[in-house]
Amino acid sequence: MTTRDPGKGIVAMSASVAKLFAALRLAQAESRNAHKNAAGHNYQYETLEQVLSANKQTLSVAKLFVLPVNQYIEDGKVVQHSMIGHESGEYLIVCSEYNAPRGGLAPQGIGAVNSYDRRYRLKGHLNIVGSKDDDDAREVQKMDERLEAQVREADKAAKRVDGAQRVIGRMFKEIG
Repeated sequence: MTTRDPGKGIVAMSASVAKLFAALRLAQAESRNAHKNAAGHNYQYETLEQVLSANKQTLSVAKLFVLPVNQYIEDGKVVQHSMIGHESGEYLIVCSEYNAPRGGLAPQGIGAVNSYDRRYRLKGHLNIVGSKDDDDAREVQKMDERLEAQVREADKAAKRVDGAQRVIGRMFKEIG
């Protein structure tokens, strides 16, 4: 097991992670983005439940699990450790630190940090981007489709010009 001082990032891992990484690669290829179904703090987001339900089957097939390991308060910050593991016993433990939530360090505020961390940690492990990025990707696709349509129209116009040039060439031959 490799460990390092707590902070953001990987704090512990099994001696081998080859099977875990292979399973993650498969899960990332099959992961699905959840649709934003909640609103708060002036933005829309996917709930933890929505992200989990969209990807439970993917995690199961890849034989992966994710779970919060522990959560504690240190120097006014909420520190969250979470694990992603494989049925082989391979694992990574990742640590995140968050400033105290708006509600302070009351249980409800700490619970909100827990849900936030678990939601974004799962999305990170599965390489899932937010649906705003999906909207941007759809807009790029629409632009590509418009460009392809313009290219097709230009090709048609070029063929008409070629046809007209052939007609004009024949006319000059007949005159000449």
